[in-house]
Amino acid sequence: MLSIFAAQKNMKTLLTTLLVSLASMSLASTSRAESIGHAEFQIGEPWAVLTSYDTSLTYDNGVLVIPVHNKVFYIPGPDGVPKALLTVSSTETRIPGRVRWVSEICPDARPKFFTEDHQSNKQTRVRECLVVNSSFAPLLFYRPDSELAQAAKEKGISLFKSGYSFRSVYGANGGALVRVHLATTRAFRGSPTAPESEQLHDVAPELVAWGEALHAAVRKSASSLSGELVLPAIEFGKSP
Repeated sequence: MLSIFAAQKNMKTLLTTLLVSLASMSLASTSRAESIGHAEFQIGEPWAVLTSYDTSLTYDNGVLVIPVHNKVFYIPGPDGVPKALLTVSSTETRIPGRVRWVSEICPDARPKFFTEDHQSNKQTRVRECLVVNSSFAPLLFYRPDSELAQAAKEKGISLFKSGYSFRSVYGANGGALVRVHLATTRAFRGSPTAPESEQLHDVAPELVAWGEALHAAVRKSASSLSGELVLPAIEFGKSP
């Protein structure tokens, strides 16, 4: 009886391991690598591509201009209203020597608008900024003539009226820049961990914590040779 029980237990363990492996393989097969300038990251279902476009970053009063590659993704939602919009922007190359960051200044915090510049506003060696907006209005933020708004209109996608916004940017002293903007509906759950910041400016802790994790990922991507960008988990509950 004991040997039969052990065999059954081993078989159950083997089956569980096989199911987990198959699930992992299925998940991996639905994701794909995206190269956006310097940034390299994996993205898959339920994300879909909305549009891509190029802008530029100007140094030394126009002496040097570096392209910035931008790609926008979205999670489809009911009635043509997406649950989330994700814009990833990055330069492709670094410039010779060092740069002085005089742009990408982090705005001041205010109620329902958390910001953190990690003291980079006070110097020009690097530039970094995290903004978590818990009272975000996409129709006010995205201009009607913007690439995102135009692409959404062409695909019959309507922007949600209000939600949350997470913006993170890191500019390294070698000129590499990575910028990520996630806009979501109010069903977004954020992160279950506690935020590092103490002054949250009336923004929910789970939102600030998720934003902090996003900024750490953006900083790592811009500072590393690989450019690997791993976004925090994005989960949704029921809309409030």
